[in-house]
Amino acid sequence: DPRVEALHAIPGVWSRVVAGQRRIDCLPDAVVPVREILTAWGLHGRVQIPQVFSAAHRSRVDLLATEAAVRSHPELAPTVDGKPLWAWMAPFQREGVARMRAYRSGHIHQDPGAGKTVQEIVGAVLAASETVRLVNEDRASGPVAAPPLPDTFPILIVTKAMVRYQIGRQVRRFTVHQPYVHHPKAKGLGPYLADCGPQQGPDGLTWARRPVLVFSWTDL
Repeated sequence: DPRVEALHAIPGVWSRVVAGQRRIDCLPDAVVPVREILTAWGLHGRVQIPQVFSAAHRSRVDLLATEAAVRSHPELAPTVDGKPLWAWMAPFQREGVARMRAYRSGHIHQDPGAGKTVQEIVGAVLAASETVRLVNEDRASGPVAAPPLPDTFPILIVTKAMVRYQIGRQVRRFTVHQPYVHHPKAKGLGPYLADCGPQQGPDGLTWARRPVLVFSWTDL
């Protein structure tokens, strides 16, 4: 069923057939979009958050480890408004970043002005680094050890056209990067990538500095 495949494409959503009925389980962050999708399809049911999820989830979301990662990560701004980045963030923002780092994906459903952008930017940087770390562990433990991948994979941000410049300013505020914000008069993407210092590594093209690309939906 393509509808089941569409649901499974949402991070944190899985389902199974129990007693002839399909049961949908999902992480708390995914409840709202799943309900909206089911309603749009004319389906009605109960989205269940497993009771066993809570303790296991909290054990994986390690705030102390995330704090250490934020403080030691060279890509992230050391201070914001004169305070260390981790101390500057509110507790719920730290929790959001920790979840994104732990699961390397996620949904943020918070009110306008709550500070979702900082969670998205910091979480994306840490999630990318965590992904590379796990991949390199697998490469090192294989039958034939492979050289590690560099922790400089590009980050792509897709947003509304009207807020892309704001996103670019926030990237500069919360990281040390100069993002590429696409607009009709922007210089080509090639010169920006060249400024990031492409180098030829053992596995193909690698980057000396992580590119951060900001595009609008219409650009795609």
